[in-house]
Amino acid sequence: MVRWKSAFRLAFLLTLGVLSLTNYGRFVPAVHATETLFSGSFANMVIDPFKPRLYVADIGSGSILVVNTTSNSIITQLQVGPLPYGMDVSADGRELFVALRGSNGLGIVNLDTLALSRTIHLSARPYDVAAGPLGLAYLTTNETGYPRVIDTVNNVELGKIADAGQISQRSLIRASQGGTPLYIGLGGGNSNATIYQMMTNGDSATLLRTANGGEYLGDLAVTPDGSRLFVASAISYVSVLSTESMGSVGKLNIGDLPTP
Repeated sequence: MVRWKSAFRLAFLLTLGVLSLTNYGRFVPAVHATETLFSGSFANMVIDPFKPRLYVADIGSGSILVVNTTSNSIITQLQVGPLPYGMDVSADGRELFVALRGSNGLGIVNLDTLALSRTIHLSARPYDVAAGPLGLAYLTTNETGYPRVIDTVNNVELGKIADAGQISQRSLIRASQGGTPLYIGLGGGNSNATIYQMMTNGDSATLLRTANGGEYLGDLAVTPDGSRLFVASAISYVSVLSTESMGSVGKLNIGDLPTP
């Protein structure tokens, strides 16, 4: 049995056409809803903004499931390394960054050949990753410390983002299209999480604002136009924040955790 996070379920339903997002940030049933079931030890997923694809991390097999979101069929399942979790598509859409929690590595998948092209060695085990401007990636780690900045062209770790101070292990990280602002979700459980909004400039970042992330932080997602940040609770709802003020503009109740 696989337990899915509420945001994972939300993105899955959006991808398969079960829900549509209106201009007002309200979810409504889509006209052509479908349901597709896959089996595996799924931990995370990301929607490709350039291609009709969904990438699903299978931590049990150390692989990525590539799904065609038009036909809802599996294109391939490729090996990337131990315990893949956080993923993001590069700014040019040519590569998929995969945080390998079972090693000190960032896997880089070529999205044209759908094969692992290289693994970048890191100073700590990664947890989550966000694509920055072309040639850069930002990631959080499995230890308490600072987010890392990675040069994905020269395959080296450039340094750490220290402006928000040390963050706890296993924090979430997301970026707007273009790589900035950057959002880091810290904490959760039955205490309120904190969301950091940071303006990035290459290998440095400046803290802009913070916001209350609510209880049981499950996931973060930024709208394509960068105007809204969705903060998913691992219980039953998604908070909607304005990225201009980081204030709340609403809440989406999406039901209990599914347990397929």
